[in-house]
Amino acid sequence: MTGGSTGMSGIDLRRLNNSGKRLCYRIATIIRTAKIHAMDNKAMDYSLKVAVSASNEMIEDVGELTLYGEDETVHINDFRIRFELSLVSQISAMNNYLHQRGVGGIKIMNETTMFDWRSVVIVLGSAVVLQEDVSDQESVVDGSAKLNAALGDAGVDSIRFSQVMFLRQGTLGGMYGGEGESVRIAASRALQLYLRALRVVESMHSNVGSKRIHLGVSRIVQYLVDQAYDDPRQHLALVNLKSDTAYELRHPVNTLVLSIGLGRRMGLSRASLLDLGLSALTCDLGMSSIPEEIRNKPGVLDEDELQFLHRHPSKSVMALLEGARIDQSARRWMTVAFEHHIGFDHGGYPKTLRWPSQHLFSRIISTAETYDALTTTTPWRDGLLPDEALEVMMRDAGMDLDPGIVTSLVNMLGRFPLGSALLLSTGEVGVVYSTPSEPEHVLRPVVRLVLDTRGDRMAGVEIADLRERTESGTYKRNIVRTVDPHTLGVDATRAIYR
Repeated sequence: MTGGSTGMSGIDLRRLNNSGKRLCYRIATIIRTAKIHAMDNKAMDYSLKVAVSASNEMIEDVGELTLYGEDETVHINDFRIRFELSLVSQISAMNNYLHQRGVGGIKIMNETTMFDWRSVVIVLGSAVVLQEDVSDQESVVDGSAKLNAALGDAGVDSIRFSQVMFLRQGTLGGMYGGEGESVRIAASRALQLYLRALRVVESMHSNVGSKRIHLGVSRIVQYLVDQAYDDPRQHLALVNLKSDTAYELRHPVNTLVLSIGLGRRMGLSRASLLDLGLSALTCDLGMSSIPEEIRNKPGVLDEDELQFLHRHPSKSVMALLEGARIDQSARRWMTVAFEHHIGFDHGGYPKTLRWPSQHLFSRIISTAETYDALTTTTPWRDGLLPDEALEVMMRDAGMDLDPGIVTSLVNMLGRFPLGSALLLSTGEVGVVYSTPSEPEHVLRPVVRLVLDTRGDRMAGVEIADLRERTESGTYKRNIVRTVDPHTLGVDATRAIYR
């Protein structure tokens, strides 16, 4: 695809790049001007006026947009903006200025005004410098939440700051991509947020019963809710990429990601999705009270061990009683913690004489955690491939699981979820890298080839679009079946996120 042609999203990429350059330059200019002139200076007014023009032009072209920057690089909605050499120093200065204040970029939701951009400059100018050296990725401090609160207090609705994300500078060309289009930036953001969620769960497990167990949790869940509205596919891919992280940490995060995705697909509001996500993270807190020799026993549990395990829903409720204020949300978390293992047909545990139908959150979370459990290899069970797990769940729907929610899960993940390893008709093996949005193409994803026709590891990065046809009109590659990447020595995580 050459510059100036239309990309997969229907946007003229050359126009996008030019508009993006103009917007970045204008933001850099208002920041630089504010360091020299007072806010009521005519030079400041002019800079604000042209910033409004540049941002509104992009809003008109692409709708809501997010600008992320690092060093000399800027991505707008996953498109890398390319700058002339004369602009590089100004863009780098803008990115450093934002990062020093714990801000990774700027999100513009709708048309802006001079008041909006003036408020942005004032909030940034009064912000505390959290770190002078922004090259150390390990010491990143997030200042976006506090500054966003200041923007809200000032009455700004159209602009928000984003947290710091370290970007990938590589981009994709050929049939999938174009001038500046990057899938890896979305993957990079998703991976970093997933790792932050793992750290939050680890902290929660270390502080069960403490009033501190929910500190920082809401913010992570809110970020994941935002991702569900923007593009949840990269986080859904992480659920299928099983790492060496302890199951008791990874399982709650995977359940959280899947639950939010399901809730979004079912039309729940942002507030409800936040509540659902917090329910997913807290529903199994009682598992930390189960001895490790029972949790990780490779064989079948005996009757006493099973009874011990079945007490963990009640233990979760007790942990929530000790560590949370008793408001409507906390009562909902306790309900979900107690009943999410009861089962759609009430055939699970704890056993109760009478119990109403499971709460919607409980049915969503039960479906989500079942999928993650089935696709994970543990000391007591070999994990299934994603399509195999979905087949088992469809077969058992109506008993332990709500059949309607199982169907929603299948529709959400698709036949070949991101991160799935596929054997192709050419003998190559590829990892699903992106799924086309067109319904007629969902069975023909974009893959990153990892093994060639001889079974040898690919030396470089090669992307194959399974929609690509030969001159005679037949498809160049077809899917033979899904395969287990581990048995082939394939690192699916590396294929997508590096």
